[in-house]
Amino acid sequence: ALRKLDIKQLPVYVLGQFLGAFFAALVIWGIYADGIYFREGETLDYTASTVGIFASYPSLLKANLGVLAMDQILGTALLLLIILAVTDGRNMNVNSSLVPLLIGLGLTAIHLSFGFNAGCAINPARDFAPRLVSLMGGWPNTFTGEGLGGWWWIPTFLPFVGGLIGGAAYHFMIEIHHKDD
Repeated sequence: ALRKLDIKQLPVYVLGQFLGAFFAALVIWGIYADGIYFREGETLDYTASTVGIFASYPSLLKANLGVLAMDQILGTALLLLIILAVTDGRNMNVNSSLVPLLIGLGLTAIHLSFGFNAGCAINPARDFAPRLVSLMGGWPNTFTGEGLGGWWWIPTFLPFVGGLIGGAAYHFMIEIHHKDD
């Protein structure tokens, strides 16, 4: 949408994000295997008490889907604003060695601020691919959730909307005001 990525690169980029998150979830499953075994017991009848290791779920079973949707859209829009602000050489001219730190601090602030309602996925790959791992592993209600049957699509699709809004907001609030070189 901002013409900063060649459209031919988009499928490769998206696939790379989803595969990376999928394999990371497998690694997390291995790392937490003892804790999952301890929590779930010897039968390993997986429950909602451990599925949250992989994907984001609302903290309240009776959460309003509209609030959860806005949570994901706004969180992702803020992330895009931060990324674009610190990587735009014509904006703040941040030293390249500080860019990862500043994005990480911004991401931390977003997670601390938006984590309660919806788990703060703000990246479809970070939620959907690990959700597939938990489904393949045998966790129940991976896509339906307990009490929120329509939840899974919110962290899967709405961050794309938030990204477009954040990118457009940056473009219209900051980028169009740059003086041409």
